[in-house]
Amino acid sequence: MKLIETLKTHQYSYFTEGFETEKFDLSEAEIDGNIITFIVSFQTIDRFNLPFLLLDRATQSLGFQACSYLLAQQGQIFRFLFLKRVNWQFLRPIRPHRSVSIEAQYNCAFENSRKAQFSFSGTINGSSAVFEIEIDVFLN
Repeated sequence: MKLIETLKTHQYSYFTEGFETEKFDLSEAEIDGNIITFIVSFQTIDRFNLPFLLLDRATQSLGFQACSYLLAQQGQIFRFLFLKRVNWQFLRPIRPHRSVSIEAQYNCAFENSRKAQFSFSGTINGSSAVFEIEIDVFLN
């Protein structure tokens, strides 16, 4: 099974259901060491600027998917994921009618046998925006 198909099995409906006018779809995915690269297509009403809330929802969703996938690769099962922190800095507009490249470096630290923390630090389209996401994972 290709990585993109596997990642889609880790998709959480919370991020996709009930958003008929603004959608995102993962079209490419690669994990190389501690670097994750996603190519995402967006569908939005605004033709000129990608809405922040849609981009934020997509990156959070992809972060959760990546955590779930990476833990599954290690045979870890979790009880729940908790979004601890999100920071954004926008440097120029992001156009919704083009595919968007999301590249992030990630780190996973196991605090103890019951808790892990993922941190993602990345860019959107090279230098259009930078972000940081921290997710606490509570393990079984």
